[in-house]
Amino acid sequence: MGAMIVVPEDGLDLQGRVGGWGYTFGGGTAFTNARSYGYPVIGYNRPDSDFADGEYMMFCEGNIVDAANLNPLDDRLRMNCDMGGGSSGGPMAAGIGTSGGPRIVGVNSHRNVNSNGNYIDNYMFSANHGSTAVSIINAVNS
Repeated sequence: MGAMIVVPEDGLDLQGRVGGWGYTFGGGTAFTNARSYGYPVIGYNRPDSDFADGEYMMFCEGNIVDAANLNPLDDRLRMNCDMGGGSSGGPMAAGIGTSGGPRIVGVNSHRNVNSNGNYIDNYMFSANHGSTAVSIINAVNS
């Protein structure tokens, strides 16, 4: 996980200049009615042709849950999602369609694979934007 500062220019910050959603750091590990967005080329248990070679943005919708109990050294979030390669880096967002607007709570990162590199389940993972992310943001902002 990393962070950087983008200096405002002419009174506009980066989000004000090009648009964007806000982030939620330290906001928990469970989110309902969330979406994960990406441009997948492949997926899980679907023909690759369904994904149009990553030409179109797709999304999964559902709940994000705390997945840290799967590996005590990995503080992460999990969402049921069949998107695969090409969706990495896309946002996991909560608050879609609410007055507070979308808030990014995670980033599509990885899937479970077998020894041959094939997907073995319908789970998409993200690092938890919890205490570690808060520490990084605070360090960068100071």
